[in-house]
Amino acid sequence: MRSDRIVRPAASHGPWAMGHGFSPMSPSEFDDLALLARLALSPEEKEALRHQMEGILIYVEQLKEVDTAAAPAMGHAAGLAMPLREDKPRPGLPPADALKGAPKRAWDFFAVPQVLED
Repeated sequence: MRSDRIVRPAASHGPWAMGHGFSPMSPSEFDDLALLARLALSPEEKEALRHQMEGILIYVEQLKEVDTAAAPAMGHAAGLAMPLREDKPRPGLPPADALKGAPKRAWDFFAVPQVLED
């Protein structure tokens, strides 16, 4: 899929010429996107999702027009505070207790299958 084909200059006709900044996503462009996302969709699902994607892209274009210069930077939209405890060393779980439910053990460690080659 070529990213330059999803967002491009507006068409000169139809609802996409109304200043949204891009033309509708073609079915072949959506097929490329669905392939990359590993989606198996029926033709009806593809068409419905393609129209939903276009709506999302219109919304994002509208958000680009909002002046956010005076808005404070936030880590969370709800402004939630997340208190953290002080990081102090403390005793850990004894190995025998930690390994009680382990399916495999090697001495005082969990035994797991090798995933990397030597």
